[in-house]
Amino acid sequence: MSIFNYFLKKHIDKSKLEKFRLKDYDKAINFYEEALKDNKDLKIDPNHIKSYNNRGMIKYDMGFFEDAIKDYDRAIELDNNYFEAYFNRANAEYSLKMYKEALKDYKKALELDTTNNTVIENIKNIEDELGLK
Repeated sequence: MSIFNYFLKKHIDKSKLEKFRLKDYDKAINFYEEALKDNKDLKIDPNHIKSYNNRGMIKYDMGFFEDAIKDYDRAIELDNNYFEAYFNRANAEYSLKMYKEALKDYKKALELDTTNNTVIENIKNIEDELGLK
């Protein structure tokens, strides 16, 4: 494990999440930008995938749904079985009234976590909205 990856796991992640928890979004995004910037060691590191997802969550909370989707897309590109990225992307798509896309992502999330009641409920709500029941 590189020194950078060790630092990311032990320090930056905690700081980023604390900034996010305190709603200091700009600083949290800056932490993620630095962590994701041209670091070749992170290309296959699971924390890299989490960083895209977590940065997307911050952008989502700021109301930047399209930008959040781009981060979730990248996390899924790196790990196409990453439940959180599908779930979060579906939430962002739903916020943009992209109901068919959200439904598809919620269904993929349900494949990855078959007992998640929130996902099951969200699927039912979208199907009702789209008149699919």
